[in-house]
Amino acid sequence: LFITDFSLNANIFPFKINGKYGFMDDTFKIVKSAEYNSINSVFNNEFFIVSKKTDNGIENEILDEDGVSIYKSYGMIKHVWNDYFSVSNKNKEELICLHSEDKIYAYQFIPTDEPKIPCKKETYRIYIDQTGKELFPNLQFRRSYGFFENRSVNINPNWNYEIIDGNGNYIFGKELADAGQHYSEGFLYVREKNGTSGYVDYNGNFKIKIPLMKKSEDNVIATNFYKKRAIVNTVNNKICLIDNNGQILKEGMKFYWFFDFCEDYSVVIYDDKSYNFMSLDGQFLSKENFDYAENFINGYACVIFKGQDALIDTNGNLYLMKDLVQRNY
Repeated sequence: LFITDFSLNANIFPFKINGKYGFMDDTFKIVKSAEYNSINSVFNNEFFIVSKKTDNGIENEILDEDGVSIYKSYGMIKHVWNDYFSVSNKNKEELICLHSEDKIYAYQFIPTDEPKIPCKKETYRIYIDQTGKELFPNLQFRRSYGFFENRSVNINPNWNYEIIDGNGNYIFGKELADAGQHYSEGFLYVREKNGTSGYVDYNGNFKIKIPLMKKSEDNVIATNFYKKRAIVNTVNNKICLIDNNGQILKEGMKFYWFFDFCEDYSVVIYDDKSYNFMSLDGQFLSKENFDYAENFINGYACVIFKGQDALIDTNGNLYLMKDLVQRNY
């Protein structure tokens, strides 16, 4: 671990100090002061959803990739698709487009990767396009997780899984006891009712069979595939790194929790609640663990190291926030 005082990177990125978030540019100049309670990067870092406490309540805001404010609301903001966002309005949500005045209302909008948007109307969830037109009038679901790679994972009124294609056709699902929320790189994590588990292809055929832990609130089962890599929690709580052929690249790891890969690293949490970053080849970014760590955004991640707020880059260079802030004044 190298404690460093300078580096170069493209685009702005968040920093965190004393529990508040702000933004810096590629010279470590502060472009947004540390005033936000939360920051969420969406749509490949093209937008940031930020929130802060004000005298009038929680103010939520959409910033563009340069940190310029483009929308504000006291309602909760959620990214749905492309430049479409949902904004809570009393007991409903409105779907807004940043480049249009049109608005659509529903009880809830679900994030999706394609312009087929799940939304809740009355009891069940349906699919609409960006104009509000219902796409599959004969389909209703208790839960829907949006379209990714021309497939959508849903749970029907009888509590059975239904994976449908972009035309609303049923592909498979009734045999499943559990499934991931969406496809990634052609793979979907599933567990069949007969106990068989692993990853299936677009037609529901197993590409990788691997005995996985049963899902519970106290564990995570499997990540989405990212650059041909995934992390899985196998029986007996043995955590493995695998490739898209099902080959185990690293096994026997012990984590309390692990997350999807982001910018080539997965944030992992150990049983003692310390944090680190695991790379695509199963190596750890730092020889020392952190008190806290977040995902990388534009090459930097917020961490707490030995009680001090800091940033770390993807090369393992550590930048103490007290030094970076002092440079700005």
